[in-house]
Amino acid sequence: ITIDSKSKDFIKPFLAGREIKRYSKLHTRQYVIVIPQGWTNQNCYGNDKWEAFRNALPAIAEHLEPFEEKAKKRWDKGDYWWELRPCDYYNEFEQEKIIYAEIAQRGQFTLDRDKQYCDTTAFILGNNSKFLLGILNSNLWNFMFSAISSEIRGGFFRWKRQYMAQLPIRTIDFDKPD
Repeated sequence: ITIDSKSKDFIKPFLAGREIKRYSKLHTRQYVIVIPQGWTNQNCYGNDKWEAFRNALPAIAEHLEPFEEKAKKRWDKGDYWWELRPCDYYNEFEQEKIIYAEIAQRGQFTLDRDKQYCDTTAFILGNNSKFLLGILNSNLWNFMFSAISSEIRGGFFRWKRQYMAQLPIRTIDFDKPD
């Protein structure tokens, strides 16, 4: 970012599930470069796309260059080795959301106001409701979840969507009295 201020738009805070604790402020220790699939074709012109990319984002290109050979072997890339694979919910990372660890003894849900990205050991919910956050971190939710999720490694649960989706949450309209 110091070398090229345009890099700021592509360098995103990045978390692993173990860094997420319930109701806690998230502290980023790592960052990820986010070049979504299709970005190069939309923003870099000419036959040599790598050269065009280098001209568009020189500091990022310089940083990525040593990883070219390994990145070319990835099966989950975008149109070019420096792009990420297609994803329908990249925009959800750029919003306030609830973020939580995949493996935990109890729900580790917290609000993310800093537009953080996460790896496969964490999940996001495209919602920033404190009401929902309270339900997800409640003892009742933990009890209900423990009845449907498999237990691993001595009391840990896998907080996967397939289990979470089975549990009921009543939608409340705060504008209507019951």
